[in-house]
Amino acid sequence: MTMINFDDPGFPWALLAILLGLRLASFVIERLAAAPAAPPAAGDDLAVAPDDPAEREEAPSPPGAPDAAADAVPAGPPAPAMAERFAPPRDPAEVAEVPRHVDETLLAEDAEPASAVPAESAPDQADAPADARGEDGSRGEFRLWHELLDSAIIAVVLVFFLIRPFLLQAFYIPTGSMIPTLQIGDKVLATKFTYRLREPRVGDVVVFHAPRKALELNGQRYNPKQPTDYVKRVVGTPGDRVRITYDGVYVNDTLLHEPYVAARPDYEFPLTVMGDFSPRLGAGVANALHPYINDHALVVPEGYLLVLGDNRRESHDGHVWGLLERDAVVGKAVVIFLPLKRIGFIR
Repeated sequence: MTMINFDDPGFPWALLAILLGLRLASFVIERLAAAPAAPPAAGDDLAVAPDDPAEREEAPSPPGAPDAAADAVPAGPPAPAMAERFAPPRDPAEVAEVPRHVDETLLAEDAEPASAVPAESAPDQADAPADARGEDGSRGEFRLWHELLDSAIIAVVLVFFLIRPFLLQAFYIPTGSMIPTLQIGDKVLATKFTYRLREPRVGDVVVFHAPRKALELNGQRYNPKQPTDYVKRVVGTPGDRVRITYDGVYVNDTLLHEPYVAARPDYEFPLTVMGDFSPRLGAGVANALHPYINDHALVVPEGYLLVLGDNRRESHDGHVWGLLERDAVVGKAVVIFLPLKRIGFIR
């Protein structure tokens, strides 16, 4: 059975392409479903609508016919000019000019308000077509489906292209090399922005891409496109003099206080008290470390770290495969989030 590899670099792009394809297909299907039906072709035998302007135009009168407009008797009172023409003469005293303000007052009182043209009542919402209201079942289903797809696309972009590359990433602990700090089956969150602000320090628990030598000595396959992640604790940073004895880890000739370890080491590193290379060192590792050994101590070179597991006697770490490149560090493990009974900060 083929398993989905969420750590594959191509997985986020494939998932995003699938979601975008579904969103585009859904949009096209919705548009096709909402397209109106084509109107029927107009026939020659269709009657003219009653409100057609052509019917309201009057036909021209035949020649010689009496003009109907001329014979029409006005229904209203005569025009002012005509009334003055046939009015009897009045006494000059009666023709006194009415004061302007009185005239305006009378006009204002006698004037009848213009009748407002009744506005067409808006069509009832219930009579509106279902597509216009957007309340029918099909449109509602499309809207819900679109919202789900949009939410999924945003989540993929945030998780795989923002949060995971730059902020946080979850890791699973498959071995007991960090007991008692981390147990088998723990799931931890590692911050990626911490080491963009500062360099790793002694005591930090870091997640990193395991180097080729570490995987080969552990019988694992090295694949730079799909790196294997380890989690260990930093015990040496550039410039530190590190020496390991049965008493513990000495950094710059000072014994580290390590309450988090399961037990003291049962080996010496990088040299034994007899001046020989530690028998724990893998093939070729001793020769790679030789230039950095001074007075039985390993001086960590620039651009490298020395990391160990808290379960010192059962950990496949730097005392076996040597130095870790600083660029291989993924982030700082800060919290256990699963199982629920082990939720807490990593110290």
